[in-house]
Amino acid sequence: MNTTTALDYKTLAADWMAAKSKENAWKEKRLAIEAELMHFFPDMPEEGQRTYNEASYKTVAKNDLNIKVVNRDAFVLAVTEGAVPSNIVQFDIYETGFKRLRRQAIANDENALNVYSRILPLFSVTPAKTGFTVVKGA
Repeated sequence: MNTTTALDYKTLAADWMAAKSKENAWKEKRLAIEAELMHFFPDMPEEGQRTYNEASYKTVAKNDLNIKVVNRDAFVLAVTEGAVPSNIVQFDIYETGFKRLRRQAIANDENALNVYSRILPLFSVTPAKTGFTVVKGA
């Protein structure tokens, strides 16, 4: 990375692109190494972890399951009808809808403002980390 005291935008953008490129290359290398490490964990469970120790290195491999609803409307209907056990149902906020409602309330849409004001105490709204993408143009 350039270490000038007065970094200009062009330098920062170029340095970011170089760092991101290295990050992606190292990610590919890490994934290839992880594929090779799997040879040391032949009997991994569907869920859970195993540990391998050798030559002062300790490697922990973990497996988990990702579970997503395929058809939301059918799922909600199944929950409503009692076909889905209540102990596996958890309600999450639909962030896109919440953000849309928030923008409408900020724009003084009366209906949105009423709804948003009523439900806001139920939520914590904090700014997320700023993400960056830098692309070098022509």
